[in-house]
Amino acid sequence: MCHLILLTPVFALAVFWIWPLAVAGPIYAAVTILSLWMYALIWRAMQRPVLGGLEELLHSIGEVMEVRDHTLRVRVHSEMWNAESDDAMQCGERVKVIGMTGLILRVRKCQDGECEVQGRSRSSFAH
Repeated sequence: MCHLILLTPVFALAVFWIWPLAVAGPIYAAVTILSLWMYALIWRAMQRPVLGGLEELLHSIGEVMEVRDHTLRVRVHSEMWNAESDDAMQCGERVKVIGMTGLILRVRKCQDGECEVQGRSRSSFAH
């Protein structure tokens, strides 16, 4: 239903059946210009990064707060999460989120300085 808004210029062609060309032309031009402006706004909104959900968590950097057998407690974006990893972890290590199963994050140890680069550009930690 919301895609019908993209067809506004097509629907506006009806003005040519109602009014003469001298009246319908400027009305149709105004509708077309407004539609193009609206398309630009829609396109810009679609290009914005995801602000929440799994997509925002993927590739985020976190810190191991607690280690229990195969279960970890990690802090990512100032939130505590249960996590699991194939790597051996210790408290205080930085990790990268690589996936999510239910409400359990899949993490791995940061490699080759990737945590330091992202840590400065995104406020992942609230100490």
